[in-house]
Amino acid sequence: MKKREIIMLHLQGKSYRSIERETGINRKTISKTCKEYDANQKLLEREDLTNEEKDEVIRTIVEVKSYDSTNRKPRKMTTHLLRRLEEIAKDEVEKTSLLGKTHKQQLDGCRVHEMITDEGFEITYRTMMTYWKTIIEKAQEAFIRQDYGYGERVEYDFGEVKLYINGEVVKCHLAAFAAPASGFRWGYLYKNQKMDIFLDSHVQFFEMIGGVYTEVVYDNMRNVVSKFIGHKKELNPQLIQMSLYYGFDITTTNAYAGNEKGSVERTVEVIRKRLFTKKYKFDSLEHAQQHLHEGLKMMNQNCKIEEEKPYLRAYKVPYELSILVESKVDKYSCVCLDNNHYSVPDYLVGKSVKVKKYHDHYDIYANSNYVGTHKKIDGIGQYQLELQHYLKTLRNKPGALKHSLALKQCPQLLSIYQNHFKQNDREFIEILLKNTDKQISELPSVLLDAKDCKTTVSKSEEVIDAVKIEIRKLSQMYGLQQETEGDEICQLKH
Repeated sequence: MKKREIIMLHLQGKSYRSIERETGINRKTISKTCKEYDANQKLLEREDLTNEEKDEVIRTIVEVKSYDSTNRKPRKMTTHLLRRLEEIAKDEVEKTSLLGKTHKQQLDGCRVHEMITDEGFEITYRTMMTYWKTIIEKAQEAFIRQDYGYGERVEYDFGEVKLYINGEVVKCHLAAFAAPASGFRWGYLYKNQKMDIFLDSHVQFFEMIGGVYTEVVYDNMRNVVSKFIGHKKELNPQLIQMSLYYGFDITTTNAYAGNEKGSVERTVEVIRKRLFTKKYKFDSLEHAQQHLHEGLKMMNQNCKIEEEKPYLRAYKVPYELSILVESKVDKYSCVCLDNNHYSVPDYLVGKSVKVKKYHDHYDIYANSNYVGTHKKIDGIGQYQLELQHYLKTLRNKPGALKHSLALKQCPQLLSIYQNHFKQNDREFIEILLKNTDKQISELPSVLLDAKDCKTTVSKSEEVIDAVKIEIRKLSQMYGLQQETEGDEICQLKH
């Protein structure tokens, strides 16, 4: 936390002395932290760095020292107790709606404290009242209108959207961004709102916008606030690391204060109503995502995002979100990742490969060389195979092609095989081996062209044979010399 605080003040242009006065941290520590941060940022700009060196520099930037907190005494106000107070407050609202605003049966602080102590919570009356007043007086508070400059602030929130995808009802999660100064709105659809999804939405947004806002504002969601310690909030360390890399400040709203990020609260509602009320059926999540972005482009036509972009902090290469793991290739030339199986080239059987795991795909490397990418499977115990990975093995075992799962997972190639190559497995395999440089989408046309070419040659030979027979008949009838037959045939071929 100290490192983040120093870096944020340093990025605001404050001197080491000013930072020392504000934080109470020794100036030598401040100087060392800032100089190390600036040096690493300059190092990232070098074009001759390898991917491993870049990863190491990024780890140095986002590394935060951890401290042993096992001996700290627990605080009385816990998240569980806070939720219980919130439940009591909701019951009071319901009571008021049923009995009327002027009823005389409101719970006072003494009764609330009595209720929670009877339930086993240990907390003093005064400490409890600090939180209770905040909850029950929320409706009576005044609001101050805010005015933000370009590039200063973007607000973030998650919202739910129910869609009908490929014949099933799917609860999607909309990661929404709203920039109050320019009125720009953007979002991404995901299948959950886990930490890797939460971080990925930020990387995608900064990449798309081409810069970074000074401040990102959140509510107290689990991905942002790991836990409450008394009146203080402990921020999620993964979010802190990403903020250190991009250089944005993390701001969280007060409890029960959605108005403090009202732009994004409204954005989630607007996107749901304008883009997913008329159209809610899609073939895939990708199609839904495409519909979302096309709709957002229309919604943003009158915003001032182009005027805001020059005020954003400088663009940086995408923050690396992968988890690096090592996996051994089994006898089926597959690696097992998250209880599913993904194919790799058959020459890697029995060897170990390294895998970069992302929230939606895997990048596979062997001896530091890129091998391929697989889209993550939803489910358990399933296989995702590419026929090109098995061609060398199939050349030696062509009989295995007919019932292979790799062929069945490519419907277009399977259809061509069954209609044109069912009696000639070797020819099918050899054509694919000669075209390993082509994409899977190009192979159907390659196979059909090869088959058409062979058919044309066969038909030409049939015609020539028929002409030969006719020439022999004519020769016998008119006594023509047989020596001319070859010349006639040569002329026909040409």
